[in-house]
Amino acid sequence: MEDRYKRDKAENNVCNEWLDGDFVKKQIETVVYCPNMNELADFGRSYRLVIMHRLALRKVFPNLRFFSLVKCEYVVKIARGLEDNSNTASNLLGFLNPVKENEELMHTLCIYLLDAKRDLQKTSELLFVHRNTVRHRLKRISEISGCNLLSYDECFACYLACIAYRLIN
Repeated sequence: MEDRYKRDKAENNVCNEWLDGDFVKKQIETVVYCPNMNELADFGRSYRLVIMHRLALRKVFPNLRFFSLVKCEYVVKIARGLEDNSNTASNLLGFLNPVKENEELMHTLCIYLLDAKRDLQKTSELLFVHRNTVRHRLKRISEISGCNLLSYDECFACYLACIAYRLIN
């Protein structure tokens, strides 16, 4: 991958600081990062995708104002799958059924994966609970679902399931 496409934390920090300004908060609802755009048609397609699905994006990521086009595409694919086929919901959410029965655990999992980007401290702040409480809930989720949240593959499956859960609920 070429260096010109790499984004570092400093860029994200500058963008987030800019987005947190009062003027910008009033004027700009969302910023979508679209890497590797070379053709004008790509910009148009991306813009239409975000505009057409902005309500679903707000539902899945209510507190996020700066995100990548990839996140948008995941939400769109899952939303379309839910509209087209009722099996999509059961396929995505099937292994989380035991967790779905406990609303507190499901809420914690969604906050942890979707809003806090797997950051325990940020999750605890968003939930207004102690960090150890979040740690305990995540451990219970792993035990109940059999899903190892430290494994990338299993965590990603939970991430997609949480997107579907928020779209449905």
